[in-house]
Amino acid sequence: MIQRLLAGLGAVVMIGGSLMMRETLDSRDGGSPADDRVVIVCASDLETYCDAFGNEVEIRLATAADTAEAIRTGSLPSDIDGWITSSAWLEVLGDTPALGRSEPLATSPIVVAGLADRADALSTLCDGTPIWGCLTESAGLSGTELNVPLPGVLKVGVPSANSALGLPVLASVAAGSLGGVDFASNDFDAPFRANLAALVGSGAGNDRRPVITMVTQRGRYAAAGTPQAVITELPPAEVVVFATTPAVAATVVLVAFPDGDDLPSTKSVREALFAAGWAPAAGPAVEPTLGRGVMSALHNLWLEAIR
Repeated sequence: MIQRLLAGLGAVVMIGGSLMMRETLDSRDGGSPADDRVVIVCASDLETYCDAFGNEVEIRLATAADTAEAIRTGSLPSDIDGWITSSAWLEVLGDTPALGRSEPLATSPIVVAGLADRADALSTLCDGTPIWGCLTESAGLSGTELNVPLPGVLKVGVPSANSALGLPVLASVAAGSLGGVDFASNDFDAPFRANLAALVGSGAGNDRRPVITMVTQRGRYAAAGTPQAVITELPPAEVVVFATTPAVAATVVLVAFPDGDDLPSTKSVREALFAAGWAPAAGPAVEPTLGRGVMSALHNLWLEAIR
């Protein structure tokens, strides 16, 4: 029977702070550890694209955060040859020798999507100011308090920053709130921390794709952060897209492990990404979005906000 990694890997028992990946990274197709196929661990929110590899690759699913923790602690199973995630997680791990070369596959800008019937209220509320700065200051407040025609309180969907695509959305939130991408972790002052906690608290905090939830469960969010490519799955009349400044992108990458087998061609995965609205990633490498160590500090701040 096909085995899939159960949702909620975060609840897996931790021993000495190390993720027991060999026991928890189950193959989606029940492949035997003795077969000769390449093994790739795929961030669970990128599963649809990883499926394009077909039977030539054994795919194992885990959240990007759990895989990063396993790499950091040296508990990643030795038979794993590669990892599909976002470049934001390479920034979290830094210059660790446990990672080999990375190959950018596709990219998409981070945007804010608003429900079409709330777009005028959101435009009035933000009135030309950077959208993330506006939303982080306003999340959790009522339409009456904000003096705009929004029912209830303003709820903004931000994807789980433990996911591959949620972390670059979080970087976009911070960049828009702090006025650029050159901030340091000591810029996370009390007002920013409070605003981020209010933003995260206004939504579910662990929604993998809140922009889809926003449309399918109307009233859950008035707006949501997302890679723009995800919006192509929605009817055009349902949402209005707000560009974010400064520009931050989510870039999907395939990372090799130095002692692993040679990785297969990524053509099929690229084609799946492009068909879903992603754009080709330019160049052989991805430039860091934030300063050294800042992405990791930002992720830790998000963890504090959801507690």
